[in-house]
Amino acid sequence: MAYTFLQATNAVLKRVGEVAGDAGAITSFTDTTLQRAIDVALQIWNETLHELFIRGSFSQETATGTITIVTGTREYSLASDFEEFSGDSWDTRVLVNANDTFAIHEYPGGYQKMFADQPDPSDFTGQPRAWAINTSNGTLRLDTTPTSDQNGDVYSYLYDKRISLTATTDTFPVSDTVVDSLVPVVSELWHIDMAKTARDPVSANAGFKRALLLARKTKARTRYGVRRRSAGMLTSPDTF
Repeated sequence: MAYTFLQATNAVLKRVGEVAGDAGAITSFTDTTLQRAIDVALQIWNETLHELFIRGSFSQETATGTITIVTGTREYSLASDFEEFSGDSWDTRVLVNANDTFAIHEYPGGYQKMFADQPDPSDFTGQPRAWAINTSNGTLRLDTTPTSDQNGDVYSYLYDKRISLTATTDTFPVSDTVVDSLVPVVSELWHIDMAKTARDPVSANAGFKRALLLARKTKARTRYGVRRRSAGMLTSPDTF
């Protein structure tokens, strides 16, 4: 059974000497006498996981979301834990209709270019061929306004999930072996933070580097957070 966030936090608190044995273990993340110790442990756990995420080391980081086309609606909400579309190329960051295998690709140049290309959006109707993330509200915007012919069409997309552990029952998106390897890392960083001493980034920790080798690497990242592509960054074989 995968470790829960509560179990991993107790492992850190035991290692740093804040609790002793199963009898002293916390049962929630609210404890008057240990609140600061708990809060710091929770923050460092998530910070450490984000560092792994940047390096593409999770085997459970992706999920599938869907949108259902509605007549007259160009913009759609994405999954609540959406971080960014999976894939690093124009032909992988797509919305796919399982019924007819039609694919909606990312708009070349992103939302800013779509905005510039469509001074009167009402002129563009019918089957969508491209999408962009509306940088003003975070929704997915289609390049056309769908008609009744497209109403009800379901499109699926693959996305990278936001990694944020908050509840005691949340489980880790890495193996128990990796969590075990990170306990001393989080504990060491906990001591430094509790002492309010300046420290290097998580990624500079030698123990973190060892844990990184145990996590499955899928792709390298250079940042953490929703990616907003600027105009001119993407090219495609089609012209929209």
